[in-house]
Amino acid sequence: MNAPLLEVRELRKTFSLKGNRLFGRDAGVVRALDDVSFHIDKGETLALVGESGCGKSTLARMAGLLTKPDAGSVLFEGREISSMSARDLKPLRRRIQIVYQDPFASLNPRMSVGAIIAEPLVIHDLGDTDAQHRRVFEVAEMVGLSAADMELYPHQFSGGQRQRIAIARALAPEPSLIIADEPVSALDVSIQSQILNLMAELQRRYDLTYLFISHDLTVVRHLADRVAVMYLGRIVETGPGEELFKNPRHPYTRALLAAAPVIGRGKRHMGDTLQGDVPSVLDEIQGCPFNPRCWITRAPCFTDSPELEPVVSDPGHLSACHLKDEGRL
Repeated sequence: MNAPLLEVRELRKTFSLKGNRLFGRDAGVVRALDDVSFHIDKGETLALVGESGCGKSTLARMAGLLTKPDAGSVLFEGREISSMSARDLKPLRRRIQIVYQDPFASLNPRMSVGAIIAEPLVIHDLGDTDAQHRRVFEVAEMVGLSAADMELYPHQFSGGQRQRIAIARALAPEPSLIIADEPVSALDVSIQSQILNLMAELQRRYDLTYLFISHDLTVVRHLADRVAVMYLGRIVETGPGEELFKNPRHPYTRALLAAAPVIGRGKRHMGDTLQGDVPSVLDEIQGCPFNPRCWITRAPCFTDSPELEPVVSDPGHLSACHLKDEGRL
């Protein structure tokens, strides 16, 4: 079997919070990622979903070669890359591109759209000037921009058009993997669907691979081949998209689905609603990290932290819940 395009193994990342400046003391340590593992095969979309602050963007930065983990490894096409030097990483950077949440903040306001799209080609010395110009116009057409748009500047475009520019920039160096970090959350709902449809069409035409990050399960429902759900720096459930949506095996996933608005749906089951706020990242939680907000806890939930393990009825569906094999959570 071929190696996954991207694989992360047991990633851990902590950050120290600065406390009293006078005495130089740390206020504590935040565990941003705690033993995170997953893989993405070539040509598929893995959606990474969870509330704000769960570690999704930190994971994206590690997968995108922008941040090194404290422990664990990142492999690209079976090759360990997390410990590489900056010089050795440069040829790989063009093959892993990132589309950020805020399209305006991610675009240089002093550069024309054509120069923005051409920037990765210049950085990686891909072709001569004429070849770079041809590639700029090619990817601009792919995302629905015109040749005249190349002379304009980011402030002259709407939010959806700016995200098209950001996608064109990511496509320019012909990447193998695109990491989309909340690419539609800053856009109007009507524009969100346009960008999602564009990304799906580009994937079909050019065999792209996506790591798609979102806090909203409904956003990824029709785009993701597989879904991984994160909570407090851990993946608590993962599986094929349709199976996970139809039969979630972790109460946190059930709560995310219940919170999503669906036209025509009646009153939702109140047991599926999240209780309380996300615990402080400095809190030490005994047992399952979800137990302070869970409505179906049993004795083991307060003493033993569950591992991410296959569901008995579906080995391709994994859940970190002591009750994952019960009929209805």
